[in-house]
Amino acid sequence: RRSISCKIFGLHHAQNIAAAVAAARLLGTPTNDIFQRLSQVQPAAHRGNIINLAGGITCIDESYNSNPSAFKSSLQSLRRVDPSRTRYIVIGEMRELGVHSDVLHRECGKFLAESHSGLKYRLLTVGDGAIPFADEAKKGALSFIHLPNYDAALKDL
Repeated sequence: RRSISCKIFGLHHAQNIAAAVAAARLLGTPTNDIFQRLSQVQPAAHRGNIINLAGGITCIDESYNSNPSAFKSSLQSLRRVDPSRTRYIVIGEMRELGVHSDVLHRECGKFLAESHSGLKYRLLTVGDGAIPFADEAKKGALSFIHLPNYDAALKDL
């Protein structure tokens, strides 16, 4: 049994890595080659990037047009990070959800409030599509801000 460290965050990414390792093993790739290559894995832009900021702040950038499943997986992973730390959660609207957009955003907001119950988090939501999310998620937040668009969010941050 061996452990590896990758520069990518989230259970959903770990599941993808496990599938890739299994496929490589089935194809006969030597274990040492697999582990050596995994140490070089970098996330795609805005897909589980871990960024260390000044003041001991860790930013986990999962901002590329997400979906409810990936969003929930990211939150489950975030829950495992040091519970004494305050989370700053910035959420934009998940586009391309069609007629189910409001329901799915609301469901994800409820998931955040329930999964982070008892943990400290500050919430900033961006875009009109994120309003149903905010309606549920803000119930457990230490603070809450909603901004209409990306430009307003950049100014606020």
